[in-house]
Amino acid sequence: MGMKKKLAIAAALVFALLVLPIAGTLSGLWWMLGHPSGTAWLLQHVPAMKVTGAKGALFGDFEAERVEFDARPGGLHLVLGGLGWRGLQVTSLGGWRQWKLSFAELQAARFDLDLAPSKTALKAPADLALPLEVEVKALRVGALYSNFLGEKPLRELTGQLHLGAEGGKQHRVDGLSVAWDRLRASGSAQIEAQAPMNLQAAVQLAQDAAAANLPAWNAQATLAGPLESPALKATLRALPTVPDAKTTSKSNKSAPAAQTLDARATLRPFAPWPLGDLKLNAKALDLAAFSSAAPTTALDLDALAQTAGLNQPVVVNLTLANSAAGRWNEARLPVRSLKLDLRGRPDDTGTLDLHTIDAELGSTSQSAGRLQGSGRWTKERWSLDSVLKDLQPALLDSRAPAMQFSGPVALAGSGFG
Repeated sequence: MGMKKKLAIAAALVFALLVLPIAGTLSGLWWMLGHPSGTAWLLQHVPAMKVTGAKGALFGDFEAERVEFDARPGGLHLVLGGLGWRGLQVTSLGGWRQWKLSFAELQAARFDLDLAPSKTALKAPADLALPLEVEVKALRVGALYSNFLGEKPLRELTGQLHLGAEGGKQHRVDGLSVAWDRLRASGSAQIEAQAPMNLQAAVQLAQDAAAANLPAWNAQATLAGPLESPALKATLRALPTVPDAKTTSKSNKSAPAAQTLDARATLRPFAPWPLGDLKLNAKALDLAAFSSAAPTTALDLDALAQTAGLNQPVVVNLTLANSAAGRWNEARLPVRSLKLDLRGRPDDTGTLDLHTIDAELGSTSQSAGRLQGSGRWTKERWSLDSVLKDLQPALLDSRAPAMQFSGPVALAGSGFG
């Protein structure tokens, strides 16, 4: 047998042993992903997954009545009802990121997600790089239920998702819109895939005031900085609900002050205690604007919570003035001003120390006395050592007796745990 003939036979054997199996594997894979019958076979053999009412192929247009993935115990459990997508395209990119998945539309009527609590501390990832690019041009979820959300779901979630954008350097969510209870949020977010994984997010929040029969308000929040320690800034603005006693008089009918609340904090999501120093500032804040069960107020508030770690004391200093103070039975808060120095430890939520309390009681027109003191609360017992000066209970609530008293008062008891 000649050399050329031997080489031809060897080449045929290599082709038969290597190329044909690879081609057959690729052909079978394409059949499973690109053909309805192949997709149906594949979905029946995915571990821990059950799919009912499947129609179409995974590559292209697909829908399913119900998809369940159950990795319990210890893992997640999710159920997707009315899952479907349109226009799924697979594109070869070359390089280390070989493929891009692009969905024209991805939707689910209902998404149930049950996450098991983590038994290990959350650790910051080295990076967020992905081996493929995923783009969803239109994402819609009718309702998202989760054990972390409580009984009320996220509703009407829409947006656009792009993982591995900008050549794999960035992950992005745009045009996000979602509702929860009476609240509606919208915004966008992006994060770099490589360390330090800088994050930029902006969210606008508004209340369905008409449905709640409450004054309209809106809030904005931004999150910016490296993933391990982003800075949070939040603002809230609401229409005024009560006249400002400082600016309104018989001769001065100026408009009541608008309500404002500003918050600043540094977050440490991977630390045992994720909250750094927190600053709050409020002007003319009416608690009744946020809950029909709350009293009418006009609070000017400055608060600072300082903390250094999970096992370190948290020191909270608060100063408050209420220009809409009034009797409790009139749906008002009978506190004219308040100063607090409160301390505790994040790893011991069963103990709080009230180092200082100084409260001037009454209404905007008349003082009902002053309370000064200190106290302590635990799950088993609480105590308050205070001094009262010219306290008049009838000015706190008209149903109380008309009397006045001063002097030291020591209270102790159990409960409230």
